[in-house]
Amino acid sequence: MKSVAIFGFAPQTRDAIHQSDAQEVWALNNFYNYGLEEKRVTRTFEMHELWMQAVYAFERTDNIRGKYYWDWLRSPHPFPIYMAKVKQDFVDEYRHIKTLDVEAMDDIDKQKWGMKLREIEVAFDFFKDNHAEIRRYPLEAIIDEFMPVIAGLDKERFPERGILPYFVSSIDYMSALAIYEGFERIEYYGVELREKTEWAMQKSGATFWAGIAMGRGIEIVIPKNSVLISAPLYGIDTGAQMIPVQVPEELRRQLSLEFDRQRNMHNHFTGKYTVLADQCKKMLDEGNEPAANLLKDEMRKVQQETDGAVIKMYLAEGGMNAMTYIINHEDFKLAPISLESITRLEYIEGEHEAERLPNDPVPAG
Repeated sequence: MKSVAIFGFAPQTRDAIHQSDAQEVWALNNFYNYGLEEKRVTRTFEMHELWMQAVYAFERTDNIRGKYYWDWLRSPHPFPIYMAKVKQDFVDEYRHIKTLDVEAMDDIDKQKWGMKLREIEVAFDFFKDNHAEIRRYPLEAIIDEFMPVIAGLDKERFPERGILPYFVSSIDYMSALAIYEGFERIEYYGVELREKTEWAMQKSGATFWAGIAMGRGIEIVIPKNSVLISAPLYGIDTGAQMIPVQVPEELRRQLSLEFDRQRNMHNHFTGKYTVLADQCKKMLDEGNEPAANLLKDEMRKVQQETDGAVIKMYLAEGGMNAMTYIINHEDFKLAPISLESITRLEYIEGEHEAERLPNDPVPAG
């Protein structure tokens, strides 16, 4: 069976990739930071614009990681790297701009084409002495395959394909290519898109393309603990009904009380630390170093308590904000929720920071 495993970075399910025996493994961006070895990868995808990578590499103050990734993208690998554009695309754009009378344009258009030229210069620098195998992603062919033009539509009210092309993340491009190339089985690891950030807007795209795959008879494999395609059965499972607004309102009230409690604890420990610091200084001025060292030990314990209170304040505040958002904006069904589940961190950026090498780039989205 022609099979492919698509690897993302979500910590909940990414390690399950090591149990896969898929013929191909497709990764994206700086996958090497997340426990996947290059020797297991058969293709990788970098679908962001090159100028974004240049900003990470050369314009940010912490550009060591960005520069590492820039160089990595230009180095030889045992697999191809798919991108939206290849060198010839930028050459064609450059030739087109050179045919335009830019000087006759107004200031806005001049700025537009000037920015385009700078982007092309970045691309030329990227492809100069580039030893990686860069492939153009076949977007036009895939759109034609899955979204053919429909004759007879009112083009003033509908797009010519009935729907607009729908790619809202790199995962979408990867899934679509797997379907296009006739894979019979697609496995997803580390693809959750559960956070209320950019990822939340991308989840519908991932499920959209998984649905297209299933509609074409392709097997879909997702770890049991994944939330990518997971929800209570509406009208059947407990917790699948619409929840009353009183539930998030009560949770917000509880979280507000918790926030106030932790803030009071923070203030208490901050004051205690200040008193101990003054006493420690006095002991050192009097030459009583053993007593000062005992006070320093106590100060460290108080500082830990202070830091813990700050973290709990942030957790409570985050939960309050989530409940406020649900109350004001959302109208959907939720699984049973509790104060503990709302305040629990599902994703800790520090976990990923600890896994990166000193010179590794910041993950692209």
